Parts: sequence; C-alpha cells; structure tokens
Amino acid sequence: MSLMRIKATLVLCLLLLSTNLGAAEPGGVGDGIYDMQCGGACHGDSDQNATSSASLMLVTESNIYAGQATTFTLQVDQLTTSIYVPIGLFLLSDTTGYRDTPQDIGWQILSDSNGAVNNYIEVTGFTNGDTTEWVLRAPEVGNYTFFASIQHGGNGAPHFGISQAYNVEVLPIPDNLPRLSTDFIPVVSREVGQQSNFQLLVDDTDAVAVEWRIDGGIANQANVTGDSVNGFMVELPTANQPSTMQWRAILDGEGPQQTTPWFTLVSNEQGFSIDTTAVYLQAISVLLFFAGLTVLLQTRNKPTSNNKTEKTLSEIQPPLQGGAL
Repeated sequence: MSLMRIKATLVLCLLLLSTNLGAAEPGGVGDGIYDMQCGGACHGDSDQNATSSASLMLVTESNIYAGQATTFTLQVDQLTTSIYVPIGLFLLSDTTGYRDTPQDIGWQILSDSNGAVNNYIEVTGFTNGDTTEWVLRAPEVGNYTFFASIQHGGNGAPHFGISQAYNVEVLPIPDNLPRLSTDFIPVVSREVGQQSNFQLLVDDTDAVAVEWRIDGGIANQANVTGDSVNGFMVELPTANQPSTMQWRAILDGEGPQQTTPWFTLVSNEQGFSIDTTAVYLQAISVLLFFAGLTVLLQTRNKPTSNNKTEKTLSEIQPPLQGGAL
C-alpha cells in the first residue's frame, strides 16, 4: 500500500468515526444533563423536526422554600400511536438551547424518576395521562421560570414539543420549620441485595417517620432510630430483584409538620457500563498505530537514493584494474 493510500484510508476512517459520534440517535441518547438543543441534535438537524402532538403540563407544590426539596411533576397527554420509543422528556429553565438546565439557574436535581439526577430522561410504555417526576432543591428566594419539552420519533421524522412557561416562586423559610438539611443528598441507586442505611440530616426537627413504597404501591413504615441530638438513622428494606422504591420523611418540630417529596431509589443488577467515546478513541489509537507501523516498515524496506546512485555508477563504470599510471 502506498503512502498516499494510507493517508486516504486514515482520513476516511476518521470521517466515519466522527460521523458515528455526531450522528442522530433515533433510539435515544440515554439519560443525562442536556440543554434543549438536544431536542434537535439527538434526532438530527433541529430545523427538520416535526411538531409533537403531545400536551405537557408542569405542576409543583404550593409552598416552595429556599434550600428545600420540592417535586416537579410532568403530565403528558395527547400522545399518538405513531410515537416511537423511547420518549425523551426534559425539565428546562429556558428555551434558548444553551445553558438552560435547572442547574444553570441554581436549582439542584436530587432525584429523577429513573433513579438518577438528570434533567433529561427517557421512558418507555408511556400512555396518555402518565406522569414523571423530578425532585429539586430550591435556590435562594426569588421567581423562576421552567419549561418541559418532549422529543420522540414517529412517521419517519423526529418530533419535538415544548410546554408553556411555568412560573415558580421560592419563599423564605419560616421560623422553626422542620426541614431537611441543605447538606443532605439522597442516594438514588443501589445494587440488588445492597442494604440502605443512612443518616437523615435535618434541622429544627424533633421526630422523624419514614415511609417507603415499591413502584407507587402501598406505603410502609421504615425503621428509624436515633433522636434530634444524636441524629436520625434510616433503614430501608433490601431489594431482592430490580425494582424502583420511593421513600419520604415526615418531620415534626415546633413549626408545622412537613413531609418531604418522594425520593426515588432504583435497585439494579450489578452490570458493566461501556463508555462509547472511550471505545471510539481506542479504535482510533489502534488504527493510527497500525498505519504508522505500515509506513515504518515500508520506509525501512525502501532502498535509499544513495544506494541507487552507487549501484548505477558501479554498473556503468567498473573499478579500474592494476596500479596507477
């Protein structure tokens, strides 16, 4: 193979790999922290998107306090039978397509319905009226705007839709309000068979009760030990198979009783994750290695110009015989 062919092969392979990395993903891109522009990028050019027929409605709790957790519930209606799976759902703070996640305006995602902390999730088996939830920790006092959006396939084209603006007011914390500490971060996933024991960090709280349920079923009481001085320890039951558990805490103190949102805890079988970007980079490295090795071997086996010149001169002018004249 000539050097020009090697270079052409390298360029072609790099172009193919780059196409795979940036191409549309009709089967979904997986949950993650994404701006709204992914509504186009995940399925190709956003200018080619069709409008989704889905109706999106966001709802939150009536009182949202600074630094406290609250639930954002998204209800999806007017789905058509032509929608492919999975369906991608966004929780957004803007519609610019850049820096428009909840984190960009100071909100912290504590859990989502899929057992992670992403503003974009993919779901299957959705029907009209179904809901999905995010639990977020509010930032400082103020007014904030949120949007929900959807992306899906259908009729051979990507579809995208967005909700109306949803306004949220964050209020100051009342005196002596029993509440979760701003340092508390719930665990959102675990392996099957793994125990879940954790300390529930609270403020202005004298007593704690914790309820748990499986896949939205009947609520059960969890084991809670400790007190306001030594801290409250919570023990959730071990899952023997993959499942989704929700739990919440009921907090009592001098102020009005408070109930936290339902936090999602997903139990999964132990598995291995594959980083596709790393796979592509490894493939490129191997390709470059073998291409370089081929060039090196060809260079070593190629006769130099000096050797060619000496060989030509020796053939034309044989060495003189005898001594000097």
